[in-house]
Amino acid sequence: MLFQVIIFGAILYWATALQRTAGHFLAFLLFLYMGALCLTAFFRLIGNISPNVDVGHTISGICLLFMILYVGYLIPPGHMHHYFKWIYWTNPLAYGFKALVSNEYRNMRYPCAPHSLVPQGDGIDIANQVCTIAGADPGQLYVRGRDYLERNYSIHVKDEWKDFIAVVCYWAVFVFLIAGVMEFVEYGNTGYTINVFKRFKPKTVDASEYEESRAAEHHEQLEDENGEAEDSAAGIKGTTYTWKDVNYTVPVKGGERQLLHDVSGYIRPGTMTALMGSSGAGKTTLLDALSQRKTIGKLEGEMLMNGNPQPESFRRITGYCEQLDVHNPKATVREALQFSAALRRASSTTAHERNAYVEYVIKLLGLSDISDCLVGDPESKQGISLEERKRLTIGIEL
Repeated sequence: MLFQVIIFGAILYWATALQRTAGHFLAFLLFLYMGALCLTAFFRLIGNISPNVDVGHTISGICLLFMILYVGYLIPPGHMHHYFKWIYWTNPLAYGFKALVSNEYRNMRYPCAPHSLVPQGDGIDIANQVCTIAGADPGQLYVRGRDYLERNYSIHVKDEWKDFIAVVCYWAVFVFLIAGVMEFVEYGNTGYTINVFKRFKPKTVDASEYEESRAAEHHEQLEDENGEAEDSAAGIKGTTYTWKDVNYTVPVKGGERQLLHDVSGYIRPGTMTALMGSSGAGKTTLLDALSQRKTIGKLEGEMLMNGNPQPESFRRITGYCEQLDVHNPKATVREALQFSAALRRASSTTAHERNAYVEYVIKLLGLSDISDCLVGDPESKQGISLEERKRLTIGIEL
């Protein structure tokens, strides 16, 4: 913002032929920069207290209209209606305007043309005449800038730095209010949610049955292994996933654009790998490519599972949670998981086994307390929170 103010202020100051002194120019830039900071904080405060963009635009537009009307120039303070004069005294733009014009008019003297002197006539000396411009004193052929401001706009040049300090105080107040609003006022996706539960709790299957069968299978697997691993991680069976020289190109207007260039990596079984990078680095694009979710463009490179090419059933045997958590808002957490299990589990699996596995996933992801809660919609503030929706997405893939 400082660079923008300097460029704008330099063009405006010298193009309008204001006082060409270093002191006046630097003070002009200082007042302009502080006013820009103050108004930015003011509109940011409006944005934080507004529930949506439309309300924010409406409030900021109305406020800006009154701030400009009651800045003290279009309607001088002496002509303001007493019902609305409080807007002038509480307007940070008015204090910034007074500081700017005080800086310009402080040492100015404007000559009075002969035809502007009254009374006119032969033999009338200047000692008995006065200029018709507001702020003129009898017997003077000029009008001082400070007198013109004081009598026409009720602006006192001596209060120039007081007005500047007022703008600084307004900026500090707005920043403090922004911090308070961001701490205590929340809307939409970032706000709190109210859990809504079903009236009657449905009958559920005990997850211990699945846990016992899973423990027995795991015990048999451990007995089948040679088992000379020094730690438990060395004894985990799984698939090593590697990719080498992955390139992804998409068609754009006038040619092609390469989004991935010679990307290589691997994932060991039994481990969790974090893919990190700045925004726009291509993390989601790489995950989409590795999971075979891309439907346009050209994808090249080696993607191997235990050294073998990806099978055609790769999308079927892997789970992929996208950034957006899209769920049926009218279903409960348990119903969403049961619906996913009914569609994804093999047809030979009985309903009892599917429900037992669903209860195991609920317990595994810590969703037991909200298992009968409606998923809801984050915008309505009713339903599970964003963090719980992400866990539900992971559970659906499991």
